[in-house]
Amino acid sequence: MTRQWDSDDALLAELHGATHRPGPPADAIRRAGHAAFRFRTAGTGRVIAGLTYDSALDGAGAVRGDEPGGRRALTFTAAEMSVEVELADGRVIGQLIPPVAAEVQLLTVTGSAGESTADSLGCFVLPRPGSGPARFKCVVGDQVVYTDWVSI
Repeated sequence: MTRQWDSDDALLAELHGATHRPGPPADAIRRAGHAAFRFRTAGTGRVIAGLTYDSALDGAGAVRGDEPGGRRALTFTAAEMSVEVELADGRVIGQLIPPVAAEVQLLTVTGSAGESTADSLGCFVLPRPGSGPARFKCVVGDQVVYTDWVSI
């Protein structure tokens, strides 16, 4: 059913009421916004790897629900490297493709949630952070690859 408004003023008043939130955004929202955009643009030696796969989006209309054990697979891709991770059993298991030794850091809006060294096969393990926005920082020589932010 389509709703009819008597005037443009009535429509604008209803839109304002639906979208207006009194007061400034909460500190947590402000911190998350700043963290999300702090390194968004790539600079010299810094690359952004975009989210190209999220198993949580597979079969979004599926009747059976999430995978057993709450496992989730994510893939982030840049021109030079991919970062593949699986969230399961209280930890993050990952691999850099192509395989390369690197320093890997898991970042949240409050800072570092864990650090690991990827071995010569590109494999690493990190503790799983609490729920909320997170991203990975991979340092390979003088190049730094940041993944997109994703809600964990």
